[in-house]
Amino acid sequence: MILDSTFFLKGFIYFLDAFCLATLLAAVLVFTLRRFYFDSKKRVVYIDGKRAKTVGFFHPYANSCGGGEKVLWCAVQALQEIAEFQPIHCVIYTGDTCSSEEILETTKRILHIDIKPSFHLEFVRLSKRTWLEAFHYPHFTMLFQSLASMLVMLESLSQFIPDLLVDTTGLAFTYPVVKLFTSSRILSYTHYPTISTDMLHRVIHRETQFNNDAFITSHPILSLLKQFYYRVFAVFYGLAGRCADLVLANGSWTYNHLVSLWRQPHTLRRLSALRHHRASNARIPKLVKHDAKRQ
Repeated sequence: MILDSTFFLKGFIYFLDAFCLATLLAAVLVFTLRRFYFDSKKRVVYIDGKRAKTVGFFHPYANSCGGGEKVLWCAVQALQEIAEFQPIHCVIYTGDTCSSEEILETTKRILHIDIKPSFHLEFVRLSKRTWLEAFHYPHFTMLFQSLASMLVMLESLSQFIPDLLVDTTGLAFTYPVVKLFTSSRILSYTHYPTISTDMLHRVIHRETQFNNDAFITSHPILSLLKQFYYRVFAVFYGLAGRCADLVLANGSWTYNHLVSLWRQPHTLRRLSALRHHRASNARIPKLVKHDAKRQ
C-alpha cells in the first residue's frame, strides 16, 4: 500500500512538472509571437498628415447583405460620419472574393447604405473562411466552428492589427486570441449566443430539436454525455466572452443569456441592432476616443 501511494505521488509530481513546463513553453511561444511577429502587423496609418485611429470589423461574410451585415455597414457608415472630424482608417476582414467596388455597390443597392470613395476603407481578405462552414463538422459542430474561428482570427491579425477590433458575428472564441497576441480593444456585437440555457434545457429534458438528435435523446447515457459537453462548452464560452471590453446584445433575450453565461453585466449593453442602430454606433467613437488616451 505504501509503495502504491509513493508511486502515485511520484506520478502526480511528474505530471505536474510536465504541465508547468508545457505552460511555460506556451507562454514563451505566445510572448515571442506577439513581440516579434504580431507587433510588426501593427501598421500606423496617416491621413492628411495626422495619425488615424484604426478600426477593424471581423465579418467574414461582409457581402451577404443580411441582418448581421446591416449592423456591420451601419457601424461603418457611422464611422464615415465621425471621420469628418477625426482621422479614421476602417478595415473589414472578409472572405468575399469580389472586388471592393462590387461589395460597396451591393451594399448601397440592397442595404441602402452609401460608403463614399473618400472614406478610408480597406478590405482584408480571408482565405480560410470556409473553415467556419458548419457542414465541415457534422459532430461537435459548436466546438469545431469555435476552434476554426480562432484560426481565422489569427489569419486576420497576421495581416492587420487595428486599435479597435469590432466583432459583428458573435464569434466569442476569437476574443482570447485578440487579447493574447495584440493590445487591441474589443467591441462585440452578439445577435445570438453560440450556446444558451435553452439549448442546455432541451438536452437535460431529452427534447428532440435541430440541435438534439432523436438518436441522442433516446439514449440516457448519450444525453448525459452531451449535457456534460454543453456545460463545459458554456464555461469556456463564458471565459472567452469576458475578454471583450464592451458587448452589445441584440435585445433582452440575448442580453439575459449573455449576463448568465459571461457574468460581466458591466460590459453589456442591450440594443436592437436594426431598430436602434444609431445607439450602437454612438458607442463606437467613445471606444475609439478612449483608446486614443491609452497611446
